[in-house]
Amino acid sequence: MLTSSLPSSPSQRFSLTLISLWFLYSEKLLLHTYAIPQFDDELYNDLLNDPRAMVETLYTNIKGIITVRVTASISVVASILIIFLIFKSSSKLSTTYHRLVFGMSVADCIGSTSIALNTLPMPNEMIYQQFQSVQLGN
Repeated sequence: MLTSSLPSSPSQRFSLTLISLWFLYSEKLLLHTYAIPQFDDELYNDLLNDPRAMVETLYTNIKGIITVRVTASISVVASILIIFLIFKSSSKLSTTYHRLVFGMSVADCIGSTSIALNTLPMPNEMIYQQFQSVQLGN
């Protein structure tokens, strides 16, 4: 036996109308938010040559970048050593303390690795070119 797929009560029709209006509005909002603008070569070249983009700070000069890379690498090595010591111990991950320290060490390895690679994944052709380090990104 076939049944009607339309809502029967007024409250169901009202809720269906609200849901369909919400979907239409959210689709319009997404299309408006993620609209891709046209690429303008002249604007891009103006941004590249803008003197305000060439600010030199501790984080952009070579001394600061080397300092960050060295300290982050030391942090990664120390966290790996802590993980090694936890697995070398007799209780391994059976204690709450070891599980907490293990989790913090893993998180520190991930975070410090990303900090140590600070300018390496940056693209070569980008607006802010004040970084005095190697940039190997696409």
